[in-house]
Amino acid sequence: MNLGRFLLFLPIVLVSINAMTLGTVITKTFENSEELKAINQNNKAYRLYVDEQKAAYYPTLDLQAYVEKKRETSKKNNDKEIKEDKNGHFVQVNLEQVLFEGGARGARVDEQKFKYNANKYANINKSEQIIFNVVKSYLDLNKYDELIKLSKVNLKIQHDYLNTAIENENISGSTLERMQVESKISYANSKIYQQTNFKQSAISKLEKYIGKEIDSIYCRPSISQNEIPISLSNAYKKSLLNNTEIKEQIENIKAQKTVVKQEKAKFGPRIVAKLKQEFDNELDVKDTKKNETSGKIELNYNLFNGFKDNSSLQREKKFLNESKNTLLALEKSVKDKIKVSYNSYNNAKERINYLKEYVSKNEEILKVYLEQFEGGTRSFIDILNHENEIYRSKQELIEEEYNLYVNYYDLLFNFSVISESILKNKQTVCKEFKIDYKSRVLSVQGKDAEDELNSILNDENNDNTEDFESLGNIEEEVNKKIDNSKEIKTMLDNIMNEIYFNEKQINPDTLKKEKIKLKIKPEEINELNRASLEITSEFQKVNPTTYTIAVAAIKASDLEVNKFLKEFGLKNNIKTFRVGEDKQFVRILYGVFTSEEEAEKNLIRLHPKLLLNKPYISKIKHQQDAYTTYNN
Repeated sequence: MNLGRFLLFLPIVLVSINAMTLGTVITKTFENSEELKAINQNNKAYRLYVDEQKAAYYPTLDLQAYVEKKRETSKKNNDKEIKEDKNGHFVQVNLEQVLFEGGARGARVDEQKFKYNANKYANINKSEQIIFNVVKSYLDLNKYDELIKLSKVNLKIQHDYLNTAIENENISGSTLERMQVESKISYANSKIYQQTNFKQSAISKLEKYIGKEIDSIYCRPSISQNEIPISLSNAYKKSLLNNTEIKEQIENIKAQKTVVKQEKAKFGPRIVAKLKQEFDNELDVKDTKKNETSGKIELNYNLFNGFKDNSSLQREKKFLNESKNTLLALEKSVKDKIKVSYNSYNNAKERINYLKEYVSKNEEILKVYLEQFEGGTRSFIDILNHENEIYRSKQELIEEEYNLYVNYYDLLFNFSVISESILKNKQTVCKEFKIDYKSRVLSVQGKDAEDELNSILNDENNDNTEDFESLGNIEEEVNKKIDNSKEIKTMLDNIMNEIYFNEKQINPDTLKKEKIKLKIKPEEINELNRASLEITSEFQKVNPTTYTIAVAAIKASDLEVNKFLKEFGLKNNIKTFRVGEDKQFVRILYGVFTSEEEAEKNLIRLHPKLLLNKPYISKIKHQQDAYTTYNN
């Protein structure tokens, strides 16, 4: 099979389509959000406080009227008692106008105006916070939608590699590659479920605000660089001028100043003009109608009340100082938020550039790895791991791009222009995020017969009868090799094999590292063969519990296989059978052993060139299964 040379992900494809843009979402939020409607009603209610205080400038007009029937009894000294019945009515009209109050009336009106403005800015900030939450939910929806698409493509790729790993396993018998791919598939599935949960949460939040189900395509919003000041100092100025929290506190200070003014007005007189008109019909004097009109200007001036007014004045001045200090603290807080968001925004832009370069370099590395794999100098696991690295780098790039969006809109929120900016820069079309999928077709890790045999047999510097420097007793050296083979990488491989199939593989690099050379001759191998169980008879048993050594899986003819066995003195206790598509590969098994430890000792005695082919220990039962698959 030819090697398919594809990158993990092709460049992101953006297609113009009609969809729900961020501007559309914000418009729907203003139309349907119950929270925004409640805020609007609150603004209208606060406006009426101002109208209430303005009424103090107008006169008050009161009418009092009643109908009465009464009997009066009177008696003077030594006179006869006089009884008199009166029936009539009484009407009184009072007009009152405040002429002077030391500025208290105007101060009360101004207080309500400033409180109305402060409440308005507070409500604007609440509205902007709601819009910011909508924006973040919309960004989350898009982000997790893109990550899910990315993960699904990655999952398809892993399934392609699984097919390759299964094919390799059928030929060589090694399960490690398949288990590596299966573990990555499990992780990919778990990521998809996690990302789907986050996406569903974002959809739920959005639907709460816009008041309808999201049934259309959505997309990334656009960033208007004109909204971002060119320097941090300019960002400070813009925030201090526009931030609604600061404006709210300024109005609170103004309102508190009017309260202080009202307290000062208590130290002056209060002048009121009063006009009264009375109509009496036979209630005051029987059979007499009376019409009385009066007017007066009344002055009220408190001379002493136990310093009560002075105490209240000082209290309100303290509250005024508190409001000023609150404003100073708020300015520092806003500047800190601006600094963090501004720096985060610019840092995110720079980091995105480096992440794009990182993804690009990883794609180039993958090309080299694929070429090396085709040439036999790069392993399948290397390809698999680097595919996963590219997936992670793509994922990190998407997350950082959306982090840039969040910092951008966080700046607009602190400038108090987030709604205005989104509606002003409204998108007319939406662009869909797409990832193209290309199937992965890798060649099976097996060489042609000539290359396979030449790499093992035709080394002018080594053959199976060459004398090597002996470092002592063979058994001691065997034990050293077994101990040294327990390195971290091999341990991990062994653990995975043991978990799934109770198979263990020895890394030949250990031999090179320790530079242990043994004097190994064919008669020693034959001695081991005679001491072992017979593999041919053991292979015919049902559910055997013994172990064997899978020496190699080579693409070769029967004649070439016999040459291979002869060159390494593998004459006895050998089992060979064909596997793979069209049975073009031959699997070579050596020996029968009652335990893994016994198999390890025999494996490590194999010729160093055989060890370079990475033989492994396997249960005979698993080899029987492979034999049945291809030979029945």
